[in-house]
Amino acid sequence: MNNKGIALATETECTGCSACYNACPTKSIKMVSSDEGFLYPLIMDTCVGCKKCENSCPIVNVNHNEIVKKRAYACINEDIDTRLKSSSGGVFALLAHHILKCGGVVFGAKFDVDTQSIIHTIIDKQENLDQIMRSKYAQSNIGKTFINVKKCLKDGQKVLFSGTPCQISGLQAFLGEKYDRLYLVDVICHGVPSDVLLLKYLKYSCPKKNITEMNFRDKKKGWTDYGMSLTTDRQTKWCPKDQDPYMQMFLRDFCLRESCYNCKTKENDCADITLGDFWGIREVLPIIDDNKGTSLVITRTAKGEKLLENIIDKCKCVEVSYEDAVKYNRSEYSSTQRPIERDQFYKDLNQMSFKSMVKKYVSISWKEVIFSKLVELKIIKE
Repeated sequence: MNNKGIALATETECTGCSACYNACPTKSIKMVSSDEGFLYPLIMDTCVGCKKCENSCPIVNVNHNEIVKKRAYACINEDIDTRLKSSSGGVFALLAHHILKCGGVVFGAKFDVDTQSIIHTIIDKQENLDQIMRSKYAQSNIGKTFINVKKCLKDGQKVLFSGTPCQISGLQAFLGEKYDRLYLVDVICHGVPSDVLLLKYLKYSCPKKNITEMNFRDKKKGWTDYGMSLTTDRQTKWCPKDQDPYMQMFLRDFCLRESCYNCKTKENDCADITLGDFWGIREVLPIIDDNKGTSLVITRTAKGEKLLENIIDKCKCVEVSYEDAVKYNRSEYSSTQRPIERDQFYKDLNQMSFKSMVKKYVSISWKEVIFSKLVELKIIKE
């Protein structure tokens, strides 16, 4: 709490959604980067104590969605080219295309060449859709996106906003009211690493070269055997996920934002539709598994169900039970377990070379990681 009586989320709970920053009428909040590279709000002396920031914090003010009934589907975009370019089954592209076709706009995360980071942006043309397709495993900078969403809604436009569950909750809290023209689509979120880690990885992978394109889920060798691809002005470098240091640090949970280990927004999901990978499709619906990607689609509201109906003729879609849908994707309903290495990881990142980080945190075997987790959970003793 600051001296004006403003109480925002604590540092361990803050998701960095930037709702408070967007809500401040006097521009008295800055989003500043911590030593770990995560954004947090800083309230300046110009604060007038109006508490609009506090009222927009999704952690302080919990939003509850009007869930009718969660329904789950396995979906595949019938356009094979779009599916292959997508991280999973290509459903997001269909949803976005529908909104654009209706004259609306779509907000999503893209890799920004100038800053070499992930930022949120707006598109209003089909030809720009590729920018915000595919998963990005880093926290996107929202900037003034929430303000722009509200302006579009006030102008009478349809808006599809895609992001993490905490960004969806932040937008809902910022808006403070429901809009029939607003469609909220979130992703099943494992957690987010920071900008500092991403930038150091990029410099390590492509020294003295600017990355022009980045694909965290390049399916060159299939959906389950995806890899990281980095494109410079000269070439594209592809590395399988099992060997890529960034993906291994991410998948082993060392580098996530502190709030991700105890996510407050999973239990109060505000999205109309949730998208993810349908891991386990081979066991649930083997007939449609071709290793080119299958989307898990969860509709949470009547509006979400209606939106899905608008694209159903362009995809292969099979309803499944919610239990089968999330059986192999626990990130839908639970937070990531915080590893004991997390306490030291970001300290090392600021003091060690990335090469040394790779040796310390990636060269260890999965057996060692599993053993560490079992010790942490007190299932076995060291």
